[in-house]
Amino acid sequence: MEAEHRSRLRDANRADEPLLEAMTVEAVYLPDGSDPVSRSLLDDPRLRRYFEGFGAQPDDVGVVATSDSVDPASPARRLYERLGFVHLGWEGTSMTMIRQLGTAVR
Repeated sequence: MEAEHRSRLRDANRADEPLLEAMTVEAVYLPDGSDPVSRSLLDDPRLRRYFEGFGAQPDDVGVVATSDSVDPASPARRLYERLGFVHLGWEGTSMTMIRQLGTAVR
């Protein structure tokens, strides 16, 4: 029997700024074979507006999807690890990762 994967949606909030910052880097288009994007790209004010101070204005709206399990071969795993998620356990072939809210992201 396959493990059930539970996903949830929630409103984005000020605490999601590090997630939005990381997703801005991930969203930059790179042709195959290109070098990874430098995080210094985030110093550009044209990109900072997508994440800096998110949630401070009443019209800042976003939705965050969360899921209980991560496939260990998924490229998203590295993103989760950079955001402070740690391996909690296994559910079938899926890795469960967790991040304690309020922890700093480097």
